[in-house]
Amino acid sequence: MIKTGLFVVLFAFVQVKVLCQEPPPQCRGPPPVRVAPHTCCKMPQIFKDEDFASCGFERRGEGPPAPPAGGPPARPPRPDCTKEVCMLKKNNLMKDDETIDFEAVAAFIDQLVVENPEFKDAAEKAKENCAKEELPGPPFICLPQRMLHCISTTLLTNCPKWEEEVEGCSALKTHFEECKPFFNQ
Repeated sequence: MIKTGLFVVLFAFVQVKVLCQEPPPQCRGPPPVRVAPHTCCKMPQIFKDEDFASCGFERRGEGPPAPPAGGPPARPPRPDCTKEVCMLKKNNLMKDDETIDFEAVAAFIDQLVVENPEFKDAAEKAKENCAKEELPGPPFICLPQRMLHCISTTLLTNCPKWEEEVEGCSALKTHFEECKPFFNQ
């Protein structure tokens, strides 16, 4: 009994230490390679293209473009969340114009697993990280933006179908593995 209690205390201490640490230098900026992450992870499409279009998002092929050398350009957050609220509403993930339905988010993530069983572990992690009000991310980014970012980032960093043969993907996978403890904080 004492050994179990000691293990629990030690485990909690290690978690707190990791969560309170400042990320190492390689985890403070963009990945060290210029490759679109969705080229490396054959992730399921989370939202429909027509939903993106009708909510005013611009789609640029499969996944985001590779960041330019030196990191992504500075881009301030948009002052409103109308596009994200629209996307969440289209998928019945909002209770009203301001309140996310976290139970519906969990069910939505479960449905991703039904259609993509190989993503079960990643989806469970996404539910754990994202189907809650205390979402990771800067407080100046609205909750719907953090929700969409949380789901896609968690699925990506826990990807079970990594294409390491594609140039740059092995380095990107290594970056995600090293920096995963610092992503969803």
